[in-house]
Order: sequence, then C-alpha cells, then structure tokens
Amino acid sequence: MARITGHATLLILIVAGYFVGQVQWQERLPDFSLPPLVLRPTRNIDPALRPPMMLSPGVAAADEPPAVRVEVVPWTTVVERPAVARTEPVIYVVQPGDNPSLIAARFGLKPETIVWANAELERNPDLLSVGQELIIPPVDGVLHTVKKGDTLESIAKKYKVSVEAIVGYEPNGLTPGAQLVEGQKIMVPGGKKPYVAPVVRAPAPGRWVNPGKFDGASGAFMWPITGRITQGVHRYHMALDIANAMGTPIAASDAGVVIFAGWDNTGYGYSVVIDHGNGFRTRYAHMSYYLVQAGDKVNKGDIIGKVGSTGRSTGPHLHFEIIYQGVRRNPYNFLP
Repeated sequence: MARITGHATLLILIVAGYFVGQVQWQERLPDFSLPPLVLRPTRNIDPALRPPMMLSPGVAAADEPPAVRVEVVPWTTVVERPAVARTEPVIYVVQPGDNPSLIAARFGLKPETIVWANAELERNPDLLSVGQELIIPPVDGVLHTVKKGDTLESIAKKYKVSVEAIVGYEPNGLTPGAQLVEGQKIMVPGGKKPYVAPVVRAPAPGRWVNPGKFDGASGAFMWPITGRITQGVHRYHMALDIANAMGTPIAASDAGVVIFAGWDNTGYGYSVVIDHGNGFRTRYAHMSYYLVQAGDKVNKGDIIGKVGSTGRSTGPHLHFEIIYQGVRRNPYNFLP
C-alpha cells in the first residue's frame, strides 16, 4: 500500500508541475498585438506610397531609337489615416521625395485640398523643397481665412457650397447668421476654390533661341525616361514627375530644335525646352546637367541630359511637360 501511495503522489506532482509550467510559459509569451495608429505628420513617407504606374523598357525596331512602353502594374494604395478623425489642421514638414499628390494620399485627401491650403503651391505645386512646412486640412475642401466683409453667404457662394454645409461642420463652431471675425479659420467641406491661372515667369534672358523652320518632328511622342510616376496630372500639375536614379539618361521625346538649355530661375533648375516645329514644345526639368545647347537640332530619342534634383525639388526625378500653342497639355493624351 505504501508503494502504491508513493507512486500516486509522484504522479500527482508530475501532473501539477506540467500545468504550472504551462501557465508560466503562457505568461512569458510575447505580446504580438499592434499598437494603435498614431498620426505623425512629420514622419518620412513609406517608399511603398507610390502611384500605380510603372514605366519599363520596351523593344524598338532596329531602325528606330529606343522606345519606352507603359505597363500598368497592380498596386494598392496604403493610406495612413489617424485612429481618430482630425478636426483641426496640422503642419507637415516636407520630406525627401515628397510631392503634393503623395502628401495628399498620406492624409487621405485630394491634391487640390493641399494646394488650396498653401498659397505658395497654387503658384506652382511642383516647386517643393525639403523642410518646407505645409498646412494639412482635416477634410477635403477649402480652408478659408476670413477677410473683412466676409459672410457665411459670401463664402458659401465663392466655394460653391451651401451655408448649411459650412455651419453643419461641427469643428467650425458656427451657427446660422454667426458674425465672423477677421482672421478666423473656417473649413469649407467639399468646397472648390475658383481657378486662377498662375503667373509664369520666364527663365533668365539671353538663353532662348528662335527655332526657325523645322519639319523633322514625327508628331508622335515617346517617354523620355523609364521610372516611377510619383506625381501625375491634376488641376494644378499639368505635367508628369517621373522618378529614377540620379544620372539616368533623358531622351528627347520627339525631334526638334533646342530653344532653351540652362538654369531656369523659376525653380526648375537645369532644364531643356525643345520646339518641335508643329506647335508643340516639351520641357525637361530638374536635370543634374544637360548635354545640348540652345540652337541644337535633336532627333527623337537623342540623349539631352541626366536626371537630377536641381532647383526646387525634393528628390531625383524628371518634370516633363508637353506644351501646345503655349498651353500645357495632359501628357497622357500624347504618349504611347
């Protein structure tokens, strides 16, 4: 009997030890739960936040210059939103590689909302600089600063919304017929700012040439570089920003005469403008350096410069414009 009792006691101790060990092991398990999302306006943007179009080299015929084809690749935008909806504007410090489209995507807003809240961007949203501070509204629309004589009715009419839309946005703290104070900030949800054509300043004088008569253009444009489109076309950016490594060769999009090559003091840095003789011109900006001079004739596909980040730029990329009869056009309508 004593032997049986001893075995039973030992078995009980083993079982008890096993359960105690399991409890201690479970207590030592690491916590893999994710912390709540916190808005950090000045943090670097995740490199994955890039528009869904990738440019990749194509195959050209033996008697044609190297071409580029466009390949649309699957991509999902990851938008970082605050855990709790914001009711106040925040200040964002521009980081390397930023542009209005990427910043807007980060905060779940439209690019126009960012542009409208920052007067310097309305003049030219492509001219950002690292360290620049931007106001980021809490929702899409217009952040209006009350001026002398403003009323709720006049503000609503200006931005094409109803008075109820302004008063109904609770963070404004307004009631119908409220008296406004000069300098007061009012969010106009869904508002649209009237478009005012930006005033364009010409680059330094003495570097432009008359293209004369030129009829060698094909009339069909090619992509000037391969790369990732970091800012596409929107109301205030009728151009394409194509990012690639510093020094990547840039090709003439079509044959023409170089009418400008040098430093553009409006913020584009080293840039080249080609007149194609058929009403079209193309601009290539933010180069690290250029390989042509004003007056040179170039063929479609000729290398005219290298990718850089000169002028007002946050990282290496090509700012590319197609201009017809003096008006910037949507490049997508002319590229293959």
